[in-house]
Amino acid sequence: MPPNDRTRIMGQRTALWTLALLPISALVSISESRAAPKKNLWIPIPSLAAPNKSLKIPIPPVPPPSQKAPRKRAKAPKISPLPKFVLERIEKRNYEGLIDGLRGQTSDWNGRRPFLFGYAYLKMGRYRDAVFHLKRALRQAPDLKGYILHFMAKASLAAGDDEAARKTLEKRVRLGRAGPRGPFSLETLARLELKEGRPLRAANWLRELVRRFPDHEKAATFIARRAEALDRAGKTRDAALAWRRIWLRYPESAISKRGLARSRALGQNVTPPLRPIGPRDHFLRARHLQKANHHEKALNGFRELNRLFPDSPFRRQAALYSSFALFALRKTVRAANALAASLHLVPPGSPNRMRIRFYLSRNHLRRHDQPAFEMEARALLEETPEGIWAARTRYLLARVSEDDKNFETAVRYYREVIQKHPYSPHALKARWQLSWIRFQKKEYPEAFRGFEEMERLYLNHRLASSALFWGAVSAQRSGEREKAQALFRKSAQKYRHRYYGQLSRKALRRMAKKTGLPSKPLPLPAAGYRDWLRPPAGSVGQASLPGWRAAEILASMGFHLMAAEEFKRMGPARYFRFRAARSYFRGGRNDMAIRIMHKSFWDAVRSGGKDLPREFWKIVFPLHPAKKRPGDADPLLVNAIIRAESLFDRRAFSRAGAIGLMQIMPATGRQLSKKLKIRLQSSDKLFDPKLNVRLGARYLGDLVSEFKGALVPAIASYNAGKRVAKKWWRTRGEESIESFVERIPYQETRNYVKKVLGYYREYQRIYAPSQTSTAHAGR
Repeated sequence: MPPNDRTRIMGQRTALWTLALLPISALVSISESRAAPKKNLWIPIPSLAAPNKSLKIPIPPVPPPSQKAPRKRAKAPKISPLPKFVLERIEKRNYEGLIDGLRGQTSDWNGRRPFLFGYAYLKMGRYRDAVFHLKRALRQAPDLKGYILHFMAKASLAAGDDEAARKTLEKRVRLGRAGPRGPFSLETLARLELKEGRPLRAANWLRELVRRFPDHEKAATFIARRAEALDRAGKTRDAALAWRRIWLRYPESAISKRGLARSRALGQNVTPPLRPIGPRDHFLRARHLQKANHHEKALNGFRELNRLFPDSPFRRQAALYSSFALFALRKTVRAANALAASLHLVPPGSPNRMRIRFYLSRNHLRRHDQPAFEMEARALLEETPEGIWAARTRYLLARVSEDDKNFETAVRYYREVIQKHPYSPHALKARWQLSWIRFQKKEYPEAFRGFEEMERLYLNHRLASSALFWGAVSAQRSGEREKAQALFRKSAQKYRHRYYGQLSRKALRRMAKKTGLPSKPLPLPAAGYRDWLRPPAGSVGQASLPGWRAAEILASMGFHLMAAEEFKRMGPARYFRFRAARSYFRGGRNDMAIRIMHKSFWDAVRSGGKDLPREFWKIVFPLHPAKKRPGDADPLLVNAIIRAESLFDRRAFSRAGAIGLMQIMPATGRQLSKKLKIRLQSSDKLFDPKLNVRLGARYLGDLVSEFKGALVPAIASYNAGKRVAKKWWRTRGEESIESFVERIPYQETRNYVKKVLGYYREYQRIYAPSQTSTAHAGR
């Protein structure tokens, strides 16, 4: 490096070092001088490289601190409503009439007119005309680009123009989330690539499809198609791995076994060879089935593991989880033997050992062997007196003692739960049960104080509504009429449309009738319905405006499911949540609508409001369209059962193996289909909503007839089985309905009956107000 350059660099380094050592006051004065950017500021600093000279360091002017620019907020899009005939003809699928009506219009309605032209021509089979008008819509309605490309691709495919369809779908995929969700675009692209003889590109599209929709009901089929495409492309090893993935990741699929066979066949001559399927693979596959509630298939998987690998390190775990599967399937004899054998496979004090003991004790109860149950429960508490399994065991011992009217023992165990497990969810239940025992012993003042304290301390707990109601009943039976009336009114107002609120309103009517004085009307404040319909001012960024506009445009044309998806993406504002729920409801996805209403509008669902229209309640309590046949139960009761069982989710599958809207067990489905002379090819057919509701309505009707019209034991039978429900009804059927329901031994069945009765009353209020509220009470 030349000496002059070296001197210059050393001088600059020294200058910067000297600047760093300047006092703070000097730096402050420099910063103040920077505020006037009229001319550059020069600071003379002595140079160590040249002692007789000084360096002048220029300080560039600094602009004044700028405030962060406020984020631009979007104004609500204003979409004019379409003429009524448009929505009516779309709903009735009168596409010829729709086109005739559109021809008489002069306005393009912000691109909606050419869009509707294209959609109608597509439905009529005039695909060239559909593409022509959709291209016009693409220019006039850019916010609907994803949806327009979707329908254009369908029209091009139907017209036989595969190349145009492929290009359109590629544009649609590049848009990402904008447009209709679902696998159509990627699935169709893969099919077109296969048709054109490009299997590797098809495999890539299918890989992207599975990545985006791993939990789709056809995911295993997509992987199978990808495996076939890879095989055609000469990627034999990758194809074998894809088939194996179906067997491992989607074992509940119908093509799972075929996947294993194909994987073995393709993997015989590949290089490098595939890793052999080992015991770990079999174990994980069986566990996946068990977690997905396919307990019977999981048992078969564990058996296959033991058969193929008798000395595997997973043998003990397979035995343990097989016993859990048998317990879940209620195979009491086999479960007892398997659980007892598994007890020796885990060390003392371990969570799995406690779980085994708890399941053993419950299994003894199922076999009606109470001494064995008590012995096993005490063994669990002696071995591990702390922890969640100890809390559950003490609570179960207390409940069994209470059902046997052994209140002294029950109280002792409930108090142990409260003292030794104060933070367990069973502690609150134990507090409630202690007050309930006092009520059963007719110690009404003590019961009143216990219920009142619990409702006051645990205001938002799910047991607060029952504590409020039974506290009112306790006060009434203690002679405290004013306190009882006040609590009944509080319950009826806060839980107006839930089970205990309905009981409280009924109790208030009885009290008024008894005294001869008219009861004061319950105040019903507004729920804020008008606010939900008001677009949120300034809560949406400019980047979200196209999605908002797309949602409003789709809703205005009656494309409800597409609009619902767009509204759902817009965020948590109540306007968007309600619009999404309403669109899902109008599009037939009642399950999605109910979930949104429960999550975002729970206070209104629970307490109601004077401003809530009938449409609100129809969204919360939808109707399944089914005809009543001879022998069927009341359709309103059927809908109450559907809402309690599956929340109108047609793909619902329970941990016990129940299927579909009315959660019918496969064995029950086979019996009913044979009785009604309906061909049931496989249990999967029970996912068909029409078949499921037809079988379930008849089964429920038979139960109601068997109990001579008493709905409470019929509803309990639907959940717990006829044998135990008949026993409960035979021994305690003379009690009041409220007391009978509260004393149902099974917690799941007890909550289920309350839920169904509450829903049934709401269905009657909304759809059949002329029916009396006592028509289904019990007897």
